[in-house]
Amino acid sequence: PTRDSGTVCGMHSRNQQDLPIAAMEDGNGLAVDAELGILRDVFRMLPAGVTVQDEHGRLLLVNDAAAAQLGVGASQPAASQELDRRRETGLELLRAGRAATTEEFVTHGEVKQVFLTAHRPVRIANRDLLLSSSIDITAQKAVEDHLFRSAYYDELTGLPSRRVIEHRANHLLQRESHSRFALAFLDIDNFKHINDYYGHTIGDALLVEVAHRVGLDLRESDMLSRISGDEFLLLLTPIQGESEVAEYIQSTLERLKAPFFIDGSEIFASTSIGVSLYPEHGRSYDVLCQNADIAMYRVKNDGKGAAAFFDAGMEREALARMKIEQSLRLAILEKRFCCAFQPKV
Repeated sequence: PTRDSGTVCGMHSRNQQDLPIAAMEDGNGLAVDAELGILRDVFRMLPAGVTVQDEHGRLLLVNDAAAAQLGVGASQPAASQELDRRRETGLELLRAGRAATTEEFVTHGEVKQVFLTAHRPVRIANRDLLLSSSIDITAQKAVEDHLFRSAYYDELTGLPSRRVIEHRANHLLQRESHSRFALAFLDIDNFKHINDYYGHTIGDALLVEVAHRVGLDLRESDMLSRISGDEFLLLLTPIQGESEVAEYIQSTLERLKAPFFIDGSEIFASTSIGVSLYPEHGRSYDVLCQNADIAMYRVKNDGKGAAAFFDAGMEREALARMKIEQSLRLAILEKRFCCAFQPKV
């Protein structure tokens, strides 16, 4: 009995010692389950879209943000264009074993979004997986697009800026083929008077209409740019010769001679055009622009509302006029002019 009693006591004693261990194991299990539940909720509610894809293109995990982006259900992914693109990209990256960051464009009805997605291949539990996370950069891209357009396009007319057409012309000059092209300066005659009389709102509308009329027959290879207030620069490429350019310029002048009807006002606005040809009138963008400008001012001096091609005589006249102007300014500064009174008898 004593041994039995001891045995019972011993067993009882061991059970008492095991109870805290079992309680700790049960507590640890509950804590782990609780932590896993928290992790699942955190993963599901992350603001970034997160997916895990296997080597067969199956999505093993998709959180709510990724499900909304890809147009699928988080629990049972379905088919969508965004999902197909994601799978193709994922399989390619897994085969190559490389990470990548891409921009993904997603359209849901009329809503367009841009996501920046980072992909990273990993190996977990002897399986090749691709971890992908996406953030919405739609607002940032909109700002970037606005800054780009502000830097390279005219806000009023939507035409390329001086920088864009200069880059295009320099690209043509650097090509081995050296195909011929023309640069034409267009200046609206008496635009300041139109602005003063009708107001700046009408003046702005007139600039838009002029840009529209000039650009009606342009080819994809041509370019029209607004380079200053009422000045435009036209690039025509490729060209066969002067006669082809002259025909186009003349048809443009005819369109611009027709009255403009803006806000109930009938406005007549002629345009003066000067043209230079590559390579006849220069072999650099700056020289070609300068010579087209000289030809345009010759038209201004001769009565406006017409077009002229540059020739060497215009350059000589411009240089002579510039020298006279500089001499007169210098004479005024040095007080070399004097006023004499001559009585008339």
